[in-house]
Amino acid sequence: MFIKKIGIDLGTTTVLVYVPKRGIVMN
Repeated sequence: MFIKKIGIDLGTTTVLVYVPKRGIVMN
């Protein structure tokens, strides 16, 4: 949902850090 939108917006790198942490982690 929101995680997928962030991944497509910023990049797959953010998803890797966003999924496990489940928080707002901008790399």
